[in-house]
Amino acid sequence: MAKRKKGLLESLLSFVVSMLVVAIVLCIVLAQLSPKQIGVETQPVINGKSFQDLGLAETKIGQLIPLAVSLFNDNSSLAQNRPSEQDGLDADNCFRNSTIHAEPVNYGLLVATPCKFQTKHQFYLSEKQLCYVANSALSQLVDLQNNGDVSSILQQNGMENLLSVLAVMQQFNVEICGLSLEEVEGSLHCKIVLSLDVSNYVGQFDLLGDAISKTVFVVLDYKAEVDNNGKLVLTDGTLSINGQDTQISTLVLDALFLAFSNDEVATSQQLTSTIGTFATTVVNNVGKIGKFDAETENIGWAGIDSHNHIVYFVTYVL
Repeated sequence: MAKRKKGLLESLLSFVVSMLVVAIVLCIVLAQLSPKQIGVETQPVINGKSFQDLGLAETKIGQLIPLAVSLFNDNSSLAQNRPSEQDGLDADNCFRNSTIHAEPVNYGLLVATPCKFQTKHQFYLSEKQLCYVANSALSQLVDLQNNGDVSSILQQNGMENLLSVLAVMQQFNVEICGLSLEEVEGSLHCKIVLSLDVSNYVGQFDLLGDAISKTVFVVLDYKAEVDNNGKLVLTDGTLSINGQDTQISTLVLDALFLAFSNDEVATSQQLTSTIGTFATTVVNNVGKIGKFDAETENIGWAGIDSHNHIVYFVTYVL
């Protein structure tokens, strides 16, 4: 009797192990296939739209899995450079007696015109304070967009492509929650972190929507230079969602915009380009990047202190 029980137990264990091996093999095989190859390209996945509708029918399942897993995780560490209330107050103080000073400071003007002071002097902003300035300018632009007052401003400053992106930003309550200038292998890079509030949409994910994180982080990474006129120049921007693969992030963000955008359908390429243009415009209108004292003026790279996360500016003068 004991031998029979032992034999049954061994058989059951062997069966379970065999099933696990089969499941693992199936997962490995499925990961190499696309929704179209599996035959589920018309299966609704987001807001009633299928893989095919969203342009993901040819993408391998295995490529989507890491990003999909990240949507269930807390990725707030990507926003560790988010400014505090004190950072905002300190930034506001830097612009007293300037042409954008008001209550609150009118950072939205930096999209159209340089900030000017009565006298030429040097001041600095930490990266968190600079992030606060950029996000405040963006928030004020969104408010102007709501009132229909922003279109002509952007067109006059060559930023009309920002209009469709602003509509998406309003829809997803986008915030700039990180802006940093750092050296990577001897080259200067600018990283901009955006947070997208998807709390109004997670219930429309047809698969496990309620378990998805309410915030998605988009990290934009640009090559950066500072020219001899103290202007920040950003090129070769790349994008990632929650720190995942750039190529897949681009496809998925395009799908997200396509699934939920109301009228204007922005793309990840537009987002990367226009946010880069927006950031450089705002930063360059704060002042000339560089250092200045009674004896010398050193405009350009001297104004970047990536080690201490500080950017020095020389003011524009009335």
